[in-house]
Amino acid sequence: CCSSERLVLRVGFLFFFSYFFFFSSRRRHTRLRRDWSSDVCSSDLGLKVQNSDEFLQSIYPLFNAYFVAQEALASDDFKAFVIAQADLKTTLAVINDESLKNDTLTLWTKISDNMVNATTAYSDIEKARIGFEEMSKAVLELETTFGHTDGNYYEMYCPMAFDLKGASWLQRKETLENPYFGESMLRCGELKKMYDPNGGAE
Repeated sequence: CCSSERLVLRVGFLFFFSYFFFFSSRRRHTRLRRDWSSDVCSSDLGLKVQNSDEFLQSIYPLFNAYFVAQEALASDDFKAFVIAQADLKTTLAVINDESLKNDTLTLWTKISDNMVNATTAYSDIEKARIGFEEMSKAVLELETTFGHTDGNYYEMYCPMAFDLKGASWLQRKETLENPYFGESMLRCGELKKMYDPNGGAE
């Protein structure tokens, strides 16, 4: 009799656990909305701040310089990366942030300082890839804080980067191009999020 009761309790526990896991997974996945007919998903999470169209237009060249740097590393082109990195640093110096006030300006200042720190001169492409991770952290924070105006941006993640520590980056192309390994493992990684253009304050 006791054995039968223990068996019933055990089966009941397993059923409850399976039920809980299934619906927890469903709730987690409903936070992403599916776009097009592919497996690309777009985050429903909103931006941290409201901002002006003027500021968003001002940071467009910053994103562009970053993407050129990302694509250069993915192509193993160190010279092109150095040029893009210099362009990013120059662009940072002329961003029009006059429309930002108080906490919003503080957030931007923190992000831009982190970008400047990531534009150190690198002697070779492997050191550049290490620095690019810090640049990517700042750009991803820029995206999730302020957004952007043009097209879709894609957050990618490579679990094998830097001795399996893993690292993320942002790119403008839908097809994954790994900047941490370049041509040797160009498609290594996965899509984490897709960011829609917000086109200004919401």
